Amino acid sequence: MSTGTAPDRGPVQHVVFLLDATRYALPLAAVREVVLQPDGVVRVPRAPASLIGVVNLRGRVVTVVDFARLLELPPPTQPQRKLIVLERGRRDLALSVTDVEGIETVEKVSTQARESRPVVRGVTRVKGVAVTVLDTDALDVAVTHLFDRG
Repeated sequence: MSTGTAPDRGPVQHVVFLLDATRYALPLAAVREVVLQPDGVVRVPRAPASLIGVVNLRGRVVTVVDFARLLELPPPTQPQRKLIVLERGRRDLALSVTDVEGIETVEKVSTQARESRPVVRGVTRVKGVAVTVLDTDALDVAVTHLFDRG
């Protein structure tokens, strides 16, 4: 039984995705689904730049966030074709990313993050490649703060 107090212990399945060639991972439990980004994303007037807009996915209005802008990264050179729809209770939220590689088991996450971003929990290696592991709760806080800015 997991208490949730030791997130770095034991294998946890993560969804590994790309922003250009950089790999990121979110715990599988935080992801509802992955879909192709539809053409019908509707821009929201006066919304922050990180907010691409909203889209109707099977009758649900989902807020689409530009993952690169949310993390204040340079604009990706490749098109962002996939949406990672997060499991966040009543709010429907999706991250726009380049591609999704699949589900991988993460054994250990180094908490010495290469970046000083609060949404980064740490780094791990998957099949010999570095992957930045994200903190789902911090990501949710970052999105919430988008709407707090004037």
